[in-house]
Amino acid sequence: MYDVPRSGPTKRGNQNQMGAQPPRARGPLRQAPLARHGQLRQSGPWATALKWIASALAVVLVSGASIAAVAVWNVAKDVKPGVALIGEKAGPPPAIGSYDGGFN
Repeated sequence: MYDVPRSGPTKRGNQNQMGAQPPRARGPLRQAPLARHGQLRQSGPWATALKWIASALAVVLVSGASIAAVAVWNVAKDVKPGVALIGEKAGPPPAIGSYDGGFN
């Protein structure tokens, strides 16, 4: 067959048939990527610190709420019905007043 020089990468690196390296994109001449998902602004140190504090506070609040929910569940589960006294009559409570003569 014919010995035709190939274009593209060779065993020695990224060289074309002329032996020159392809130009690299630098600075403002850089080619835009295929998929651009948005250009985000860099956040400042105060915004980053507030994000960390908000995240930690959220974790503390969620864990505290779950611990409180488990505690309420355990207490509610252990509550038993009241005691019924035999011979108790419905009516006003007995009058409780001071004793005559007083004492210490």
